[in-house]
Amino acid sequence: MEAAEHRDADTWGYHLLNAAEQGLDPTHTIADAGSGLRAGQKEAFGVECQLHSPKVF
Repeated sequence: MEAAEHRDADTWGYHLLNAAEQGLDPTHTIADAGSGLRAGQKEAFGVECQLHSPKVF
C-alpha cells in the first residue's frame, strides 16, 4: 500500500488488485463505514464486507 489522495472505490480497487496479484485472496473482509473501501473490496475480491466497525462521532 501507499499514500493516496483519494479514498474512492477506484483507488481502493487499484491498490487491492495489486495486493491480489501478490497473493492476497481473502474470503472475508472487514471495513469501517467507508463506502469506497467496501466497494473496492467487492471489486477486487468479489466478496461483500461481512463486518464493520461502528461509526465514531
